[in-house]
Amino acid sequence: MWENSDDPVNSEYVLRIEWVASVPRTEAKWKPHSGLYTTQLVRASLERQPITVAFVESEFNVCLKSLAT
Repeated sequence: MWENSDDPVNSEYVLRIEWVASVPRTEAKWKPHSGLYTTQLVRASLERQPITVAFVESEFNVCLKSLAT
């Protein structure tokens, strides 16, 4: 974690997450072959992923736009 700590571009940053909805692993939400967005990247955007946004909002009963600050 201290590697590149003096370089703002290559540094690692820790941040706190407030989970507004969650389910046990055994009740994971997923629909195979439904066009949901997936990535192995650490950082990802749902900006152009309306199918995934609709799925998350429906399955977790949340409005993602109202959570954005």
